[in-house]
Amino acid sequence: MIAVQSRVTVRVAEASDALRWDSFLDEQAAGWPLARFRWSAFLRDTFGATPYFLMVEDSSHGIAGVLAAYAAESGGQRMVYSMSRGLVARDPETQSLLLAEAERLATRLAAGCMLSLRTPPGGNYEVKEKASVALTLERTVEDTWGALRAKTRNMIRKADRAGVSIERGFHNLRVFYEVYARRMLEVGVPIQRVGVLRQIEAFFADRAELMVARVGTEVVGGILTIFGSRSAVYPLQATATAHMDSAATQRLVWEAATICIQRGISSLDMGESRIGSPVYQSKVNFGGAAETVYDCSVRAQPHARRFSSLLERPAWLALRSPFLAVRRPAGLWLGTRRRLAF
Repeated sequence: MIAVQSRVTVRVAEASDALRWDSFLDEQAAGWPLARFRWSAFLRDTFGATPYFLMVEDSSHGIAGVLAAYAAESGGQRMVYSMSRGLVARDPETQSLLLAEAERLATRLAAGCMLSLRTPPGGNYEVKEKASVALTLERTVEDTWGALRAKTRNMIRKADRAGVSIERGFHNLRVFYEVYARRMLEVGVPIQRVGVLRQIEAFFADRAELMVARVGTEVVGGILTIFGSRSAVYPLQATATAHMDSAATQRLVWEAATICIQRGISSLDMGESRIGSPVYQSKVNFGGAAETVYDCSVRAQPHARRFSSLLERPAWLALRSPFLAVRRPAGLWLGTRRRLAF
Protein backbone atom coordinates (compact mmCIF):
# COMPACT_ATOMS: atom_id res chain seq x y z
CA MET A 1 0.00 0.00 0.00
CA ILE A 2 1.34 3.41 -0.93
CA ALA A 3 -0.92 5.89 0.84
CA VAL A 4 -4.16 5.99 2.80
CA GLN A 5 -6.40 8.97 3.31
CA SER A 6 -9.59 8.55 5.34
CA ARG A 7 -11.55 5.73 3.66
CA VAL A 8 -9.74 6.18 0.36
CA THR A 9 -6.75 4.04 -0.59
CA VAL A 10 -4.20 4.70 -3.33
CA ARG A 11 -2.15 1.69 -4.36
CA VAL A 12 -0.45 -0.08 -7.25
CA ALA A 13 -2.92 -2.38 -8.98
CA GLU A 14 -2.18 -6.10 -9.17
CA ALA A 15 -3.02 -8.66 -11.84
CA SER A 16 -6.06 -9.69 -9.80
CA ASP A 17 -7.42 -6.14 -10.25
CA ALA A 18 -7.42 -6.31 -14.06
CA LEU A 19 -11.12 -7.04 -14.52
CA ARG A 20 -12.21 -4.33 -12.07
CA TRP A 21 -9.78 -1.86 -13.65
CA ASP A 22 -11.14 -2.43 -17.15
CA SER A 23 -14.74 -2.36 -15.91
CA PHE A 24 -14.08 1.06 -14.38
CA LEU A 25 -12.74 2.28 -17.73
CA ASP A 26 -15.85 0.95 -19.43
CA GLU A 27 -18.02 2.96 -17.03
CA GLN A 28 -16.05 6.20 -16.97
CA ALA A 29 -14.17 6.53 -20.26
CA ALA A 30 -15.97 4.42 -22.88
CA GLY A 31 -13.37 1.71 -22.30
CA TRP A 32 -10.51 3.94 -23.49
CA PRO A 33 -8.21 1.39 -25.19
CA LEU A 34 -4.86 2.97 -24.29
CA ALA A 35 -5.44 2.68 -20.54
CA ARG A 36 -6.54 -0.96 -20.28
CA PHE A 37 -4.77 -3.08 -17.72
CA ARG A 38 -3.01 -5.39 -20.16
CA TRP A 39 -0.72 -2.50 -21.17
CA SER A 40 1.01 -3.10 -17.85
CA ALA A 41 2.48 -6.42 -18.99
CA PHE A 42 3.02 -5.05 -22.51
CA LEU A 43 5.19 -2.19 -21.22
CA ARG A 44 7.22 -4.51 -19.01
CA ASP A 45 7.80 -7.19 -21.64
CA THR A 46 8.26 -4.89 -24.66
CA PHE A 47 10.21 -1.95 -23.27
CA GLY A 48 11.67 -3.28 -20.05
CA ALA A 49 9.73 -0.50 -18.31
CA THR A 50 8.44 -0.81 -14.75
CA PRO A 51 4.65 -0.43 -14.71
CA TYR A 52 3.02 1.53 -11.89
CA PHE A 53 -0.68 1.22 -12.60
CA LEU A 54 -2.14 3.24 -9.74
CA MET A 55 -5.72 2.96 -8.54
CA VAL A 56 -7.83 4.85 -6.02
CA GLU A 57 -10.29 2.74 -4.08
CA ASP A 58 -13.18 4.03 -2.01
CA SER A 59 -14.27 1.61 0.69
CA SER A 60 -17.92 2.34 -0.14
CA HIS A 61 -17.94 2.74 -3.93
CA GLY A 62 -15.03 0.67 -5.27
CA ILE A 63 -12.56 2.10 -7.77
CA ALA A 64 -12.71 5.88 -8.06
CA GLY A 65 -9.79 6.46 -10.40
CA VAL A 66 -6.89 4.86 -12.26
CA LEU A 67 -3.57 6.01 -13.69
CA ALA A 68 -1.76 3.81 -16.21
CA ALA A 69 1.82 4.90 -15.52
CA TYR A 70 5.28 3.41 -15.89
CA ALA A 71 8.91 4.26 -15.16
CA ALA A 72 11.48 4.16 -17.94
CA GLU A 73 14.76 5.65 -19.10
CA SER A 74 14.46 8.44 -21.66
CA GLY A 75 17.35 10.36 -23.14
CA GLY A 76 19.62 9.35 -20.27
CA GLN A 77 17.15 10.31 -17.55
CA ARG A 78 14.70 8.27 -15.53
CA MET A 79 11.09 9.33 -16.12
CA VAL A 80 7.60 8.44 -14.97
CA TYR A 81 5.18 8.51 -17.91
CA SER A 82 1.53 7.69 -18.37
CA MET A 83 -0.23 6.13 -21.29
CA SER A 84 -2.00 8.65 -23.52
CA ARG A 85 -4.89 10.01 -21.44
CA GLY A 86 -4.10 7.24 -19.01
CA LEU A 87 -5.54 9.02 -15.97
CA VAL A 88 -9.27 8.46 -15.56
CA ALA A 89 -11.01 9.71 -12.41
CA ARG A 90 -14.58 10.13 -11.24
CA ASP A 91 -13.97 13.59 -9.83
CA PRO A 92 -11.28 16.30 -9.49
CA GLU A 93 -10.39 15.17 -5.96
CA THR A 94 -9.55 11.68 -7.17
CA GLN A 95 -7.49 13.09 -10.03
CA SER A 96 -5.54 15.18 -7.52
CA LEU A 97 -4.84 12.08 -5.41
CA LEU A 98 -3.46 10.23 -8.41
CA LEU A 99 -1.34 13.18 -9.52
CA ALA A 100 0.10 13.56 -6.03
CA GLU A 101 0.90 9.85 -5.86
CA ALA A 102 2.61 9.98 -9.26
CA GLU A 103 4.67 12.93 -8.07
CA ARG A 104 5.69 11.06 -4.91
CA LEU A 105 6.63 8.07 -7.03
CA ALA A 106 8.81 10.25 -9.27
CA THR A 107 10.51 11.75 -6.23
CA ARG A 108 11.18 8.30 -4.77
CA LEU A 109 12.66 7.14 -8.09
CA ALA A 110 14.64 10.39 -8.54
CA ALA A 111 12.81 10.85 -11.83
CA GLY A 112 11.00 13.42 -13.88
CA CYS A 113 7.28 12.99 -14.42
CA MET A 114 5.10 13.56 -17.51
CA LEU A 115 1.43 12.59 -17.53
CA SER A 116 -1.30 12.77 -20.16
CA LEU A 117 -4.71 13.95 -18.89
CA ARG A 118 -8.23 14.54 -20.14
CA THR A 119 -8.86 17.46 -17.77
CA PRO A 120 -6.58 20.27 -16.50
CA PRO A 121 -4.50 19.20 -13.48
CA GLY A 122 -4.46 22.43 -11.49
CA GLY A 123 -1.67 22.86 -8.96
CA ASN A 124 1.94 23.67 -9.75
CA TYR A 125 2.35 21.54 -12.86
CA GLU A 126 3.77 22.64 -16.16
CA VAL A 127 0.95 22.08 -18.64
CA LYS A 128 1.05 21.85 -22.41
CA GLU A 129 -2.23 21.67 -24.27
CA LYS A 130 -2.56 19.50 -27.36
CA ALA A 131 -5.48 18.41 -29.47
CA SER A 132 -6.81 14.98 -30.21
CA VAL A 133 -9.35 14.59 -32.99
CA ALA A 134 -12.20 12.09 -32.62
CA LEU A 135 -14.78 10.96 -35.14
CA THR A 136 -18.27 10.37 -33.74
CA LEU A 137 -19.83 7.18 -35.09
CA GLU A 138 -23.55 6.61 -35.49
CA ARG A 139 -25.27 3.31 -34.74
CA THR A 140 -25.13 2.09 -38.35
CA VAL A 141 -22.68 2.34 -41.21
CA GLU A 142 -25.36 4.00 -43.35
CA ASP A 143 -26.09 6.69 -40.76
CA THR A 144 -22.38 7.37 -40.24
CA TRP A 145 -21.85 7.62 -43.99
CA GLY A 146 -24.68 10.12 -44.23
CA ALA A 147 -23.19 12.20 -41.41
CA LEU A 148 -19.83 12.58 -43.19
CA ARG A 149 -19.06 15.73 -45.14
CA ALA A 150 -19.86 15.47 -48.84
CA LYS A 151 -16.20 16.06 -49.68
CA THR A 152 -15.17 13.16 -47.43
CA ARG A 153 -17.61 10.81 -49.13
CA ASN A 154 -16.31 11.93 -52.52
CA MET A 155 -12.73 11.18 -51.48
CA ILE A 156 -13.70 7.67 -50.37
CA ARG A 157 -15.44 7.14 -53.71
CA LYS A 158 -12.32 8.46 -55.43
CA ALA A 159 -10.27 5.75 -53.72
CA ASP A 160 -12.69 3.12 -54.96
CA ARG A 161 -12.42 4.47 -58.50
CA ALA A 162 -8.62 4.46 -58.24
CA GLY A 163 -8.73 0.75 -57.50
CA VAL A 164 -7.82 1.00 -53.81
CA SER A 165 -8.78 -2.19 -51.98
CA ILE A 166 -8.52 -2.96 -48.26
CA GLU A 167 -7.08 -6.12 -46.78
CA ARG A 168 -7.26 -6.98 -43.07
CA GLY A 169 -4.78 -8.98 -41.03
CA PHE A 170 -1.43 -8.84 -39.24
CA HIS A 171 0.08 -11.07 -41.93
CA ASN A 172 0.73 -7.77 -43.75
CA LEU A 173 2.67 -6.29 -40.82
CA ARG A 174 6.09 -6.33 -42.47
CA VAL A 175 4.98 -4.71 -45.72
CA PHE A 176 2.92 -2.13 -43.82
CA TYR A 177 5.94 -1.37 -41.67
CA GLU A 178 8.04 -0.63 -44.75
CA VAL A 179 5.50 1.94 -45.94
CA TYR A 180 5.10 3.39 -42.45
CA ALA A 181 8.83 3.68 -41.71
CA ARG A 182 9.61 5.26 -45.08
CA ARG A 183 6.86 7.84 -44.67
CA MET A 184 7.87 8.72 -41.10
CA LEU A 185 11.48 9.17 -42.21
CA GLU A 186 10.31 11.57 -44.89
CA VAL A 187 8.45 13.78 -42.43
CA GLY A 188 10.91 13.44 -39.54
CA VAL A 189 8.61 11.66 -37.09
CA PRO A 190 9.93 9.10 -34.54
CA ILE A 191 9.56 5.50 -35.67
CA GLN A 192 8.25 2.66 -33.55
CA ARG A 193 10.33 -0.51 -33.95
CA VAL A 194 8.64 -3.35 -35.82
CA GLY A 195 8.97 -5.56 -32.76
CA VAL A 196 6.66 -3.22 -30.87
CA LEU A 197 3.96 -3.77 -33.47
CA ARG A 198 4.43 -7.52 -33.21
CA GLN A 199 3.95 -7.24 -29.46
CA ILE A 200 0.72 -5.32 -30.01
CA GLU A 201 -0.46 -8.21 -32.16
CA ALA A 202 0.51 -10.68 -29.42
CA PHE A 203 -1.04 -8.77 -26.51
CA PHE A 204 -4.10 -7.32 -28.26
CA ALA A 205 -5.03 -9.93 -30.86
CA ASP A 206 -8.69 -9.63 -29.85
CA ARG A 207 -8.61 -5.83 -29.66
CA ALA A 208 -6.45 -4.75 -32.58
CA GLU A 209 -6.78 -4.79 -36.36
CA LEU A 210 -4.18 -4.06 -39.02
CA MET A 211 -5.47 -3.06 -42.44
CA VAL A 212 -3.52 -2.26 -45.57
CA ALA A 213 -4.58 -0.48 -48.74
CA ARG A 214 -3.54 -1.99 -52.05
CA VAL A 215 -3.50 -0.62 -55.57
CA GLY A 216 -3.23 -3.73 -57.64
CA THR A 217 -0.76 -5.92 -55.76
CA GLU A 218 1.17 -3.00 -54.23
CA VAL A 219 0.59 -2.05 -50.59
CA VAL A 220 0.35 1.75 -50.57
CA GLY A 221 -0.76 2.40 -47.00
CA GLY A 222 -2.05 0.97 -43.77
CA ILE A 223 -3.70 1.67 -40.45
CA LEU A 224 -3.47 0.03 -37.02
CA THR A 225 -6.59 0.33 -34.88
CA ILE A 226 -6.94 -0.64 -31.21
CA PHE A 227 -10.43 -1.15 -29.77
CA GLY A 228 -11.91 -0.47 -26.36
CA SER A 229 -15.49 -1.23 -25.39
CA ARG A 230 -17.09 1.93 -26.83
CA SER A 231 -14.08 3.86 -28.14
CA ALA A 232 -11.17 3.05 -30.43
CA VAL A 233 -7.96 4.73 -31.57
CA TYR A 234 -5.63 4.36 -34.51
CA PRO A 235 -2.14 5.21 -33.22
CA LEU A 236 -0.38 4.37 -36.50
CA GLN A 237 -1.43 5.24 -40.04
CA ALA A 238 0.65 5.93 -43.13
CA THR A 239 0.25 6.22 -46.88
CA ALA A 240 3.10 6.17 -49.38
CA THR A 241 3.89 9.64 -50.69
CA ALA A 242 3.49 8.55 -54.31
CA HIS A 243 -0.10 7.45 -53.61
CA MET A 244 -1.38 10.39 -51.57
CA ASP A 245 -3.64 11.44 -54.43
CA SER A 246 -5.37 8.06 -54.49
CA ALA A 247 -7.33 8.92 -51.30
CA ALA A 248 -6.06 5.69 -49.75
CA THR A 249 -5.83 7.45 -46.38
CA GLN A 250 -9.51 8.37 -46.38
CA ARG A 251 -10.44 4.86 -47.49
CA LEU A 252 -8.42 3.33 -44.65
CA VAL A 253 -9.99 5.59 -42.03
CA TRP A 254 -13.44 4.76 -43.35
CA GLU A 255 -12.66 1.04 -43.13
CA ALA A 256 -11.53 1.49 -39.52
CA ALA A 257 -14.75 3.39 -38.77
CA THR A 258 -16.81 0.62 -40.34
CA ILE A 259 -15.19 -2.03 -38.15
CA CYS A 260 -15.76 0.13 -35.08
CA ILE A 261 -19.47 0.45 -35.85
CA GLN A 262 -19.73 -3.31 -36.26
CA ARG A 263 -18.19 -3.68 -32.79
CA GLY A 264 -20.67 -1.23 -31.22
CA ILE A 265 -18.08 1.53 -30.83
CA SER A 266 -19.29 5.13 -30.92
CA SER A 267 -16.02 7.11 -31.12
CA LEU A 268 -12.88 6.65 -33.23
CA ASP A 269 -9.95 8.66 -31.91
CA MET A 270 -7.77 9.79 -34.80
CA GLY A 271 -4.79 10.66 -32.62
CA GLU A 272 -3.07 13.74 -31.26
CA SER A 273 -1.88 16.48 -33.61
CA ARG A 274 -0.59 20.01 -33.41
CA ILE A 275 -3.50 22.40 -33.91
CA GLY A 276 -3.38 23.90 -37.38
CA SER A 277 -0.93 21.35 -38.78
CA PRO A 278 -1.74 19.59 -42.08
CA VAL A 279 -2.32 16.30 -40.24
CA TYR A 280 -4.69 17.97 -37.78
CA GLN A 281 -6.57 19.68 -40.59
CA SER A 282 -6.94 16.47 -42.57
CA LYS A 283 -8.56 14.78 -39.56
CA VAL A 284 -10.95 17.68 -39.03
CA ASN A 285 -11.75 17.74 -42.74
CA PHE A 286 -12.65 14.06 -42.57
CA GLY A 287 -15.25 14.88 -39.94
CA GLY A 288 -13.46 14.68 -36.60
CA ALA A 289 -13.85 17.12 -33.72
CA ALA A 290 -10.97 18.37 -31.59
CA GLU A 291 -10.66 17.50 -27.91
CA THR A 292 -8.04 19.05 -25.63
CA VAL A 293 -5.36 16.82 -24.11
CA TYR A 294 -3.24 18.10 -21.23
CA ASP A 295 0.38 17.02 -20.86
CA CYS A 296 1.49 17.93 -17.36
CA SER A 297 5.05 17.54 -16.17
CA VAL A 298 7.08 17.81 -13.00
CA ARG A 299 10.68 18.86 -13.43
CA ALA A 300 13.25 16.10 -13.05
CA GLN A 301 14.83 15.79 -9.62
CA PRO A 302 18.37 17.25 -9.51
CA HIS A 303 19.79 13.89 -8.39
CA ALA A 304 18.04 11.92 -11.15
CA ARG A 305 20.28 9.11 -12.41
CA ARG A 306 21.63 9.56 -15.92
CA PHE A 307 23.26 7.22 -18.39
CA SER A 308 26.92 7.43 -19.20
CA SER A 309 27.52 9.60 -22.26
CA LEU A 310 29.25 6.58 -23.79
CA LEU A 311 25.85 4.96 -24.17
CA GLU A 312 24.55 7.72 -26.40
CA ARG A 313 27.07 7.18 -29.20
CA PRO A 314 27.00 3.68 -30.72
CA ALA A 315 24.56 3.08 -33.53
CA TRP A 316 24.10 -0.50 -32.40
CA LEU A 317 22.55 0.73 -29.15
CA ALA A 318 19.90 2.65 -31.06
CA LEU A 319 19.14 -0.40 -33.15
CA ARG A 320 18.47 -2.42 -30.00
CA SER A 321 16.06 0.14 -28.61
CA PRO A 322 12.29 -0.27 -28.79
CA PHE A 323 12.04 3.35 -29.87
CA LEU A 324 14.01 4.86 -32.74
CA ALA A 325 14.13 8.63 -33.12
CA VAL A 326 15.10 10.15 -36.45
CA ARG A 327 15.51 13.68 -37.69
CA ARG A 328 14.93 15.23 -41.11
CA PRO A 329 16.72 15.62 -43.46
CA ALA A 330 19.75 13.52 -42.57
CA GLY A 331 17.82 10.65 -41.00
CA LEU A 332 20.33 10.44 -38.13
CA TRP A 333 19.73 8.14 -35.16
CA LEU A 334 19.51 10.45 -32.16
CA GLY A 335 19.48 7.96 -29.31
CA THR A 336 17.13 5.79 -27.30
CA ARG A 337 13.85 6.35 -25.47
CA ARG A 338 12.05 3.55 -23.69
CA ARG A 339 8.66 5.12 -24.11
CA LEU A 340 5.62 4.15 -26.11
CA ALA A 341 5.22 6.70 -28.88
CA PHE A 342 1.44 6.89 -28.59
